[in-house]
Amino acid sequence: MSNNIINDNWNPLNKDIFSCAKNWEVKSLVTQIQSVYPFYSVNEIKKAIESACQKIKIPHPREEFTKKVIEILGCNES
Repeated sequence: MSNNIINDNWNPLNKDIFSCAKNWEVKSLVTQIQSVYPFYSVNEIKKAIESACQKIKIPHPREEFTKKVIEILGCNES
């Protein structure tokens, strides 16, 4: 997986935690994922994010959460 998605610029107050309730964070993650995996639609990425929100306990550690979204999308890189 591209480390750019995990290590990208996030709000420094919450850079280690992903909040599914914050629309700007969801939009930002969608944009970041699409920049690396442009063949996924916004809706496909949002569905993967929603699924990860249900699978990973709150608080959602950003790195673990992002990896789970990428896994759900099926674009794991070994």
